Amino acid sequence: MSDDLAAVALRLRPARMNDNELVFFDHQRHESWILYPPRSRYTFLNRPLPNLLIVEHRPWTTSVPTKQHLIRLPEGCVEHGIACAAQAAIRAAAALGWDPFA
Repeated sequence: MSDDLAAVALRLRPARMNDNELVFFDHQRHESWILYPPRSRYTFLNRPLPNLLIVEHRPWTTSVPTKQHLIRLPEGCVEHGIACAAQAAIRAAAALGWDPFA
């Protein structure tokens, strides 16, 4: 993991964890990262493919919109590839023993 990703992963604090989601708070940056694994039963999710991990980046301000990242296990983020900022949240989830791709 790059130094930047490692630093971000260390700042992330789990706020809620269950089979449907894992929510991280980053108090330093005033933002949240929410991971919705393929096993999530939430009906409000717009998942174009059943095996995608959805990661939402939510700044704690209304002036910056929420960004949704669609992650495939072998390729990474559909839009940003393996260098996506969501990788830090995925690695932090794995460090907790929470499988983001199950």
